[in-house]
Amino acid sequence: ADGEYAVAGSEDDKIYLFDREGDGWWRDSGLGDPVVDISADGEYIAAGYESYYSDDDRVQLFNKDSREPLRTWKTGGDDDTWGGEGMVTSIAISADGQYIVTGSYHSLKTHLFNKDIGTPLWNHTAEEYGYVQSVDISGDGAFVVSGSWDSNVYLFSKDSGIPLWNYETYSWVWSVAISEDGNYIAAASYNDKGYLFQRSSNKPLWWGEEDRSQPLGCPIYCVAVSANGEYTVAGGGNEVYLLDKEAMSGGSNGGGKDNDPNF
Repeated sequence: ADGEYAVAGSEDDKIYLFDREGDGWWRDSGLGDPVVDISADGEYIAAGYESYYSDDDRVQLFNKDSREPLRTWKTGGDDDTWGGEGMVTSIAISADGQYIVTGSYHSLKTHLFNKDIGTPLWNHTAEEYGYVQSVDISGDGAFVVSGSWDSNVYLFSKDSGIPLWNYETYSWVWSVAISEDGNYIAAASYNDKGYLFQRSSNKPLWWGEEDRSQPLGCPIYCVAVSANGEYTVAGGGNEVYLLDKEAMSGGSNGGGKDNDPNF
């Protein structure tokens, strides 16, 4: 959050950490294409690996001062004989680095980890063909959101793998995000729609009498939400959209159906 460090994963299996001066380290994982995230203070780096060929589907936690992992967890099952069962497609870490959430492909699972515990706190399995495409976690690690190809957005508490609620979009969910305070959840689906939820309800805030979604004109592949949930940005195709919570829900800033989210 302070912009002091940046982390990246590359298709050659490498993880890179840079400070603002361009110094840092890299690590050749040999485990597949890394998906990575970094804690708000830059102290911890979480990495998962996208690979159809690894027989050891792993999530790793690093300190910024060392390329050797502090902890390693396995996401694949014991019977994962051909590899790729637990390949990690998405990862997120809480602001203080205490909690890490991952989404996996063939296993259809969302996992939550605590950096001080050697086994997952819990896992949740999506419905059939529900590859977990996207995950996110609130700043304090209290709430987790995942989006799946079973068409569902899931919200969890860190204390249980049983969803607090889910919402069916009737299309693949490509991206999800949660505000830093955990009060707002944004999601985007392949059927050209964006959604914003309050944590307390699985009824979307944005207008639309039938499904209360925001039609955006193209499949949406990525969303992000501001720390206070006031603004959501979404991207897909050749379009980028900036969405105002109040305006899109017909609030005082404007406009419901007359509000144009394009820019």
